[in-house]
Amino acid sequence: MDKHIYFEDTIAKAILFKAADELYGTKRKGNNIGEIKSVVVPYTIGLLNHMVDGRINFYKIWKSQKVSESLANILYSLMLQVNPFIMIILRPTTILNGQRRNMVIRLKEKEV
Repeated sequence: MDKHIYFEDTIAKAILFKAADELYGTKRKGNNIGEIKSVVVPYTIGLLNHMVDGRINFYKIWKSQKVSESLANILYSLMLQVNPFIMIILRPTTILNGQRRNMVIRLKEKEV
């Protein structure tokens, strides 16, 4: 692969990730889809890539230096569906200091 193509694709992937990350929102701003951004964003991008058989147009993202409105809408819609799905997978609780805690909360506490 040409060095320039690799560079452009890598930057385009970062732009795509940042766009999805911003679309997911933040708890601080009160516009977040859920509480597991660090899981939902990459899984959503992976799902999208799978759905289009790896044909995400990174060149188009690179040239415009942003994701299109239609791609942003698709990402947002997918995240709205992926978030509750992942919550079901992570539903098991654990006992922490005598309290039942959601595994996601426990993992977040370990990150801090």
